[in-house]
Amino acid sequence: MRDTSCLRTRIALLACMPGLAGALVACSPPPKPQTVEGKADGGESRSKSIDVSSRDGARPDREQLAIGKDPRKHYEELARKEGKTLEEVTPPDVLAELRRKDSAASVTTLVPPEAPEAPPGPFPGDPPFIDGYNPEEETCVSGNWCGSITAAEAVAVPAIPAVGDCPSRLTGGKSTELIKADPKTYAGLSSAPNMQGNYNEHGTELARARTGKDDTCCYHWFEYCSGRPHLDEDGPVLAPVRAGDAWAEPSLLERPEGALPEALRQRLAEQWREDARAEHASVAAFARATLELMALGAPPELLAQAQRAGLDEIDHARRCFGLAARYDGEPVQPGPLPALAPRPAELARLAADTFAEGCVGETIAALVAHRAASRCTDPEVRRCLEVIADDEARHAALAWSTIAWARHEGGASVDERLREVAQRLRAASVRSLPPADPEASSLAVHGRLDARAQAQAARDGWDELIGPMLDSLLAEPAHDGASMGA
Repeated sequence: MRDTSCLRTRIALLACMPGLAGALVACSPPPKPQTVEGKADGGESRSKSIDVSSRDGARPDREQLAIGKDPRKHYEELARKEGKTLEEVTPPDVLAELRRKDSAASVTTLVPPEAPEAPPGPFPGDPPFIDGYNPEEETCVSGNWCGSITAAEAVAVPAIPAVGDCPSRLTGGKSTELIKADPKTYAGLSSAPNMQGNYNEHGTELARARTGKDDTCCYHWFEYCSGRPHLDEDGPVLAPVRAGDAWAEPSLLERPEGALPEALRQRLAEQWREDARAEHASVAAFARATLELMALGAPPELLAQAQRAGLDEIDHARRCFGLAARYDGEPVQPGPLPALAPRPAELARLAADTFAEGCVGETIAALVAHRAASRCTDPEVRRCLEVIADDEARHAALAWSTIAWARHEGGASVDERLREVAQRLRAASVRSLPPADPEASSLAVHGRLDARAQAQAARDGWDELIGPMLDSLLAEPAHDGASMGA
């Protein structure tokens, strides 16, 4: 896809690691959505978005038209004419897609040898997300898992009262090694450090009735997916909000033109507010990352970029708090954020954490922001998304530079840890797409992707960005090092 190719090239060049880019492509900004005037049901004028581009926001060029619907056939014919191999004539992103479809070896480091047994659920009547717990989960990678009380207690958040005989909350901070040691018991449960799960009472009742096991506990989990998460062992840490406009960007407080249904207005405000809380927490995440880099003797270029990223996150938080207030007229600001100590100074751990939080999280965040901007017809929101997309690409480049430096310093132990975390995170992301949201078009106009579009972006991010880039990086000898400039 053209937008993923452009983003891959941009991240690689920002990280001064052109080997990650594959075939360099010329990129131009996505076309602005065109609008036509129409009449709403109430007779008032409204704008309707017309998609004049391809699925990824780019017009098909002559090469795409020549390739047609069968890229394999096109490049096999080209290889035959030029007397070359398929690998020599096929662009890396296209080749990765062909190999993915064939279950070939180029991404074997990221795909488990066999798919885990499908997790139970979704259960009839389940909410699409954890209502009242974190509405931002609506657009994150999520799933269902059932297990014994003992298995659930092993990954439970401590000091939170149980619901009946089942723990009420789960966390990814404790599940990584357990899932690695006992994949059958925990099949269907994410081991990502940003995973958090909530007890599903209805699902538990159904599972117990179906299996006859009274010690079964069921959960709906999701992987927190806004910005670079601020994590402790029990999952993401966010500040509470309170009334106030200190963090709201003043230029964004004017309400958007046109009448919006109240339910949609509140939904947009809540989504932007949750993004704002996550961006606010990311300021602390980058501050902690700076301390961890210093504890391992990182070069000044990485430290400077981490500090700059923290300032970017302040700007993102102010924009998102401003957009939230723009839709519901109720500005809020973050309260105190709990301080977290730096994690143990160990290169392999730093590389794994940076890959999960930066190479994966920030890369997908950049792609999501780019796609949201390409479909947004509100000029103020679109400008915010373009800034955020550009910044997130730089943050992703910083993450890739960081793991390249960690490989240079730590060698094989870092590579092994990277392969482990990549395989685990990749397996957790390979799921069927959720159904399209009935309000997907309305959300897109205001810069929000629905759950299906978010999941598609995550899938494309892995298939066309993260997977091929990690394969390219790991193919390079660790002792060669990499430039840290950006």
